[in-house]
Amino acid sequence: MLSEIMGDYPRVRVIEILITHPWSEYTKKDLSEASGISRRTLYTLLGELETYQIIKPTRKIGSAQLYTLNQESKTTKALMTFQKELAEIEIDKQVSGEDLGEGE
Repeated sequence: MLSEIMGDYPRVRVIEILITHPWSEYTKKDLSEASGISRRTLYTLLGELETYQIIKPTRKIGSAQLYTLNQESKTTKALMTFQKELAEIEIDKQVSGEDLGEGE
């Protein structure tokens, strides 16, 4: 839903995955595969997502670091609220039979 509004960018894809599954833990490989972006691009984004406190490292399994959504962050809370509002708008449109893009 976020990518439909904000554009199909790697950062948005990763955030969307994290928000959609907020209690899941992901390796870098998991996030790369789920978002369809290269690991190199993901490695660049991880620092940014940690800086904005959207993602946080949780634990290690062997040498693999796991990450999860930082649900305590103000940034994350705002993004989750935005995602929820978008979902409610979409549900209302579907219930009323309104086409996407109508009234624009």
